[in-house]
Amino acid sequence: MSDASFALLPRDGLSAKDGRGWYTSEVGRGYSLPWPLPTTVRGALRAAWGHDAMAVSGEVLAPDEWERCSEEVRLRHLVALRRPLGESFSLAHRMWPFPADAVCVRDADGAEHLERLEPRPDGAATLGPDDDDAREALWHPRRNSSGKPMAAPLFWPEARMMAWLRGAIGSSSETPDALTPRTDIHRPSTWRRRRRRTRCCTLVRWWSCCASSATRGELPCWRSGRWD
Repeated sequence: MSDASFALLPRDGLSAKDGRGWYTSEVGRGYSLPWPLPTTVRGALRAAWGHDAMAVSGEVLAPDEWERCSEEVRLRHLVALRRPLGESFSLAHRMWPFPADAVCVRDADGAEHLERLEPRPDGAATLGPDDDDAREALWHPRRNSSGKPMAAPLFWPEARMMAWLRGAIGSSSETPDALTPRTDIHRPSTWRRRRRRTRCCTLVRWWSCCASSATRGELPCWRSGRWD
């Protein structure tokens, strides 16, 4: 089977979680994931392969045949992508997980900056009889400042990650990890707000009239009302 690169574009909102259910107890509580598991992505690839095979052959695959024929589909590499609207995917659109050796720090003046975790000797020895020279000589990743650590972004864009790997350290707000919030699609115009208020008032009056004329034990039918 040959290798191919695919960009999976969700048609609707995508929410990934672990295998546990949506329970409120601490034992069985489910948690959301920042990125789908590899098994989930492989399942999406197998589903896409099956639909493509049926479109070419014009025949419907049985579930057993689908499982058998798509068994060789393997997931080699997985990377997040983010591009502006109207552009084709390129290497510059790759998004990488936030590096584990980086930490966002806020100093006393309120400014945020990035710091690299470097291995440093421990300042305090182990207290107790269970000491060991080799363990006491271990260095641990530590920060050079005493600022307050901040929440880190989930992903870094390609340019930011390449600069970090080259040793560059800059502000944590140089390249935001989130898209710019759009408020124009959430605020209806004055005409729409006025029309919505009028429609709600009409519905309230209609409900009041129906409720006053209904007999005891009966409720008016919502289908007989007019929303527009």
